[in-house]
Amino acid sequence: MSLATGCATSYKPVPINEVSFLKRSEVQTYGNVTVEVAVPSIEESRKLFDVKLDKKGIQPVWVRIKNGRDDFPILFLPINMDPEYYSAAEASYKTRFKSSKKLSKRKDLYFQQVAYHGNTVGPGKEESGYIFVEMDEGTKGVVVSVYGPKVSKNFVFILPVPGFRADYLERDPEETFKDTEFVDIDDEGEFVNALEALPRAVKTTKDGDEEGDPLNLVLLGDFEDIIAAFTLAGWDETHALYTGTALKTVWSFIWGTTYRYAPISSLYVFGRPQDVSFQKSRKTIHERNHMRFWLTHIRHQGRPVWLGQISRDIGIKYTFRTGGLSTHVIDPDVDKDRGYVLSDLLRNQALTAVGFVKGVDEAPFDNPRYNGGGDPFFTDGLRAVMLLSKVPVPYDEIEFVDWGVFPPDFDEYKDRWFDGQRPEPPE
Repeated sequence: MSLATGCATSYKPVPINEVSFLKRSEVQTYGNVTVEVAVPSIEESRKLFDVKLDKKGIQPVWVRIKNGRDDFPILFLPINMDPEYYSAAEASYKTRFKSSKKLSKRKDLYFQQVAYHGNTVGPGKEESGYIFVEMDEGTKGVVVSVYGPKVSKNFVFILPVPGFRADYLERDPEETFKDTEFVDIDDEGEFVNALEALPRAVKTTKDGDEEGDPLNLVLLGDFEDIIAAFTLAGWDETHALYTGTALKTVWSFIWGTTYRYAPISSLYVFGRPQDVSFQKSRKTIHERNHMRFWLTHIRHQGRPVWLGQISRDIGIKYTFRTGGLSTHVIDPDVDKDRGYVLSDLLRNQALTAVGFVKGVDEAPFDNPRYNGGGDPFFTDGLRAVMLLSKVPVPYDEIEFVDWGVFPPDFDEYKDRWFDGQRPEPPE
């Protein structure tokens, strides 16, 4: 195999039936329409195409659509998979063999042969092939949208892709929670009290007393619900810390480049580091949003409860407080960061209900608290409580729960809001 971009002496892609990634495919059916999706790993992609598409930021996603209707065609809208997806010719050109026009033409032809063609799936027919989209390591969210006279459906797939060493995969869940006694709390009043009694902030070390960032997020849902919600909202899982990721982090730090999956330092709640973390990188590694979540001992209406923290990195500073020479500077308005997460999940229709509880303790603008890096922050002291949904929820069906407290800018309008949320009386 060549696996070269600039020069090559041969081009030998491996046939799809000789690469095992299709064994991980997932299938969904709605009415008479069936969609199957599979995502090869980086190693598998290199075998399938005999070039390093990943080095160009391109990821092939295999899609098969079967139209079981015998009367109407359906349309496939690949733009919903990625608004900036690559054509087959474009993906091939970006990995062209500059030293061999003959091999490049052969590769161009192969890409065209295996790509998904057209947008129409005729009555009783099926179409399949690759769509070339932006590269995502780790879990891949894929939305396959189909439209027809009697069907309109977004098929949503959340697909783990082998080869990504996420931080949460480095931990043994059975060992972490073996001594945890989970408590089911279904009564609303008792549930609110339990949420308010949870720690107000992270600890900077496992056994220390120094507090850090406030714990202002609560999620209700299974672990798979969390991965799905944030993957579809554009958040990235974080790499485990090992030599390769440490060097990449240092490189990004020095040169100010972006690193979507940069490892996140450990903070502590319940005497353990975060169970899962996510981030949204921006222009550089110094500017990103990142958050951490810990599974609590609480269950509510059968759902696990997770306690979390969100920070917006706005720069770096030099300090000896964190055990190193530098640390990130956070945005002091942590309530806006809380609102960012809430808005993001609402935008992606990932919530069935939202409410607020106390528990963080108020820190006014003129009398802020400080995190472990010495950065000030101010807050109204509330936690956003978000109930995750397994399926998209229309905006007008998301419930706003009244637990007695609301952010100050909403509080004065709460009565009007809940009046508007109540059903209209019959005429």
